[in-house]
Amino acid sequence: MPKNIALLTAFLLIAILIAAAGTLQAGDMHIYINGQDYFDKFETKLIDGCLMVKARSLADILGAEINWFKAIKTIHLKKDDTKLKMMADNPYIQVNDKTYKTEHQPTMLKGSSYLPLKEVIEHLGYLYQENGKDIYINKPSSYVKGISWQKSGQQLLLELDKISPYRINKTDDPKKIVLELDQTALSPDFKDDLSNKNFYLKIEKVANRARLRLSIISKYPIPFQRDMGIDEDGNKLLINFLPSITAIDWKNNRLKITANGDMRRPEILLLQNPKRMVLDIPGLMLNNFDLNIEKNDWIEDVRVSQFKYDPVTLRVVLDLVEDKQMELVQDNSSNTMILKPADLSEVRDLKFENSILSFITDQSTNPDLFFLEKPDRLVINLINTVRGDNFPDKIDVKGELITAVRTAKFNEETVRIVADMTRESAYKLEQKQLSNGKFKHIIKFENGFNKLVLTDSTTKTDISFDFLRQANYEVKRLSYPDRLVVDIQGIGGISQEELPEPLGLIEGIRIGQFSSEPQVSRVTFDLTDYHGHKVISMNPDSSINITLIKGAAEPVTGKNVIVIDAGHGGFDPGAIGPSGLKEKDVTLSIALKVQSLLESEGYDIVLTREQDNFISLKERVDIANEIKARLFVSIHANASNSRYADGTETYLAPDKPAENKLLARVLQRELSNSLKRKNRGILKDNFYVIKYTEMPSALVEVAFISNPHEESLLSSDFFLEKAARAISKGIKSYLDNVRQGDEGVDE
Repeated sequence: MPKNIALLTAFLLIAILIAAAGTLQAGDMHIYINGQDYFDKFETKLIDGCLMVKARSLADILGAEINWFKAIKTIHLKKDDTKLKMMADNPYIQVNDKTYKTEHQPTMLKGSSYLPLKEVIEHLGYLYQENGKDIYINKPSSYVKGISWQKSGQQLLLELDKISPYRINKTDDPKKIVLELDQTALSPDFKDDLSNKNFYLKIEKVANRARLRLSIISKYPIPFQRDMGIDEDGNKLLINFLPSITAIDWKNNRLKITANGDMRRPEILLLQNPKRMVLDIPGLMLNNFDLNIEKNDWIEDVRVSQFKYDPVTLRVVLDLVEDKQMELVQDNSSNTMILKPADLSEVRDLKFENSILSFITDQSTNPDLFFLEKPDRLVINLINTVRGDNFPDKIDVKGELITAVRTAKFNEETVRIVADMTRESAYKLEQKQLSNGKFKHIIKFENGFNKLVLTDSTTKTDISFDFLRQANYEVKRLSYPDRLVVDIQGIGGISQEELPEPLGLIEGIRIGQFSSEPQVSRVTFDLTDYHGHKVISMNPDSSINITLIKGAAEPVTGKNVIVIDAGHGGFDPGAIGPSGLKEKDVTLSIALKVQSLLESEGYDIVLTREQDNFISLKERVDIANEIKARLFVSIHANASNSRYADGTETYLAPDKPAENKLLARVLQRELSNSLKRKNRGILKDNFYVIKYTEMPSALVEVAFISNPHEESLLSSDFFLEKAARAISKGIKSYLDNVRQGDEGVDE
């Protein structure tokens, strides 16, 4: 009898346990693994509020190895480098060589083992999150090891196991950058070397995703520009900032402004009542900086502000002592700007003769020159200067380029000279000291020779002429002996002393006048050998770029392939407009249209992406480099913190061969002519995709998606078609202008 009672009791306990283990039906919940619903593939039970899954079904779904040791009721589960050991009805789990206590334990039901899903998944390295009845399981593809400052605070380095999809999220707060990394988790030994007195890092796990959100928050507006702000270096992400001010010091009667990167020449303005000097420094951002101003006889106070965001401009205001002046000193260090006390100067003897504008000052000074449009005119501001006796208000000029020269007292200590022009033109400013100690300033408007530069590499020798403005020219190869001649129309003033030393394939350089009517100067390059040349310029042009090829040219597999890069994509939407238009959709639409247009004319086009997917910067570059493409053009839509920023601009990478400049010029010309938007010109910056591509490359910013009007244009298929046609026309124009050298001729 006792034996029968024991059997009955055991039977009842098993029945109760099975009854308590509720079976979940499809539709009761969802189990997403890396975005895909696997619920109907699991065998699940709900026991005491814990979701249990059949061990075998879990192993099959995860692709894990599983072994069941019946004698000791133990399960071994191995996935990648992680091995779990669990015993039925035992609250401990062994993970590799460590043991942890669990809230729920493995259970045997009807001869099968069931495991607590959450605890097993997390010990295998997955991220587990619940949202109502839905469960999200994600396996990170990368881990963030640390974040640190580089380049004196001008760059942040994010170290990962490997590059995963990333994006910069739009924020209306200029003091905040939000970086999201998909399929990424924080490494257990993550190190934060970012947070300091100016910055701090906030890290969040994005709900229901294996995604990290890193918010970089500053006391000051962060000097970050979206498209040019991200680089890749192996398994590292680099976030690049514009340079920012670090210090202003007064010492030894000098004011020194220091930044953590290169500074450009400021626009300077003198104001009165009270007397102050305003320096607007382009491309520089405000940051926490050291201010050390000793008591002195020139400067009473210094104020600094972020004057503009488009273009980025830092304003430094010097409150000057009455009757005191300061002037900018040229300095060899690119990250410092120095001002020193100056005397008030007098300007006199203004003349305009033979396309040369000249005037004389008592003191050495650095005139501030800039060009204005509508109408076209060159403005010359002379700071700390007054007009001398009989200084003219106007000089009438009957010239093809200059129509008048006007002068005015801009304020008490600034003289302004304006040259009215029929069009924009290059100019050259020179200053020389006269025998009487005064200084003569000469501005040349006539076309003239600026410089000639030779560079040499293992595969070629490059020749680069630079003129003050466009000139017509002809390049010819002559034989017996081999030489290359360049005949340039309307250019004078080239002297033998200005020519560089021979280099590479060039063993001698000679200059002479080929004809006087019309005026043609001839530059002859004597060659050690000749294997061909390319002319990489338009005609006429303000520069002539010629490549002399060394040795027989190797066959190039991708010589007719043009790579079109649609910026952003997939996880990375790029910039987002006020009404929600995404840059990634705009760029893909234009790229597909460019592909269709050029392929219809017989060109071989490769797109870095043909659909809405994430492609890393390195992958984009590798696509072009591996097929040895002829050209690479990256398409983007611009964005700014200012909703009023507008227009089209094109970028080339600094220090790249002349082909890149020509490509950027023709693309910008065609886009500007076709789209009729503000022409923001050609700029240089180290965008990853144009820095590391090995062929001529350029990056176009078609219009500002952050500008409501231009966003509406970018949402128009008609406008996108115009942009695509302009890019296609620019590419064809480039190919037409890169001319191969002809066979040798005698002369």
